[in-house]
Amino acid sequence: DLESGSVCFFPNFRPDPLENDIRKGSLNHKYPTCQDHHKNYGIALAYMIDDPEGMFAKYLKDGIERFRKTAPQAKYIRWDFEPLASQYAQYDLEVFCKSYMKLEKILSYAEIERQYPRQWSNFRYEQSAQLVKKYSEAVRKYWPEVKLMLVSGYLDRTRPEANYRSVYTPLDLRTIERYVDVHSPMIYWQGPDFYDDVELNKRYLKKDFMPWIDPSEHRDVFYQRYTPSGV
Repeated sequence: DLESGSVCFFPNFRPDPLENDIRKGSLNHKYPTCQDHHKNYGIALAYMIDDPEGMFAKYLKDGIERFRKTAPQAKYIRWDFEPLASQYAQYDLEVFCKSYMKLEKILSYAEIERQYPRQWSNFRYEQSAQLVKKYSEAVRKYWPEVKLMLVSGYLDRTRPEANYRSVYTPLDLRTIERYVDVHSPMIYWQGPDFYDDVELNKRYLKKDFMPWIDPSEHRDVFYQRYTPSGV
């Protein structure tokens, strides 16, 4: 398979000069961006969805066609898509306030979190679904033979009060299932916790399912979570 990772949530098709410039922040003057937890820049979700100049559509087309030319034998594109509710650009706040909520002024992120937390959460989930739809449509159009594998969050068994929506990333696999061929969620546990989450996700999802673990993640919490025998 071919790996199409994320800068925040911006799909990349490395090597790609545009992606590299966006990641480094060289195009912050041209496009609305935000940073991920690794301090890399990515295009605002709302801007990729609106795509007023057609930049994102062309980027997807060029990237998918380059992948197809480079590895025509590939069966899957694996997209690592991890949007976070706390990753936003000013453009996202403007779209939320003006278009989504029809407010008279643009609120800050702190004001939105205080006054409209549920609406902001729903907005981010809808944004994620729209972006997956765009990516999927581009794959079907420019490389219909390949299947799309989505690596992302998962339905969280510890959050029944939130309809199992993950606290990690605003993406509901049930909503976007029609756009992907294989679910590959990051269920980073071992033992019963891992299998309980797998059971919950398979109960609600119909597509092929291949979960991941990551004992090599460079954070202490993951070293503490895994044991050699458990893995």
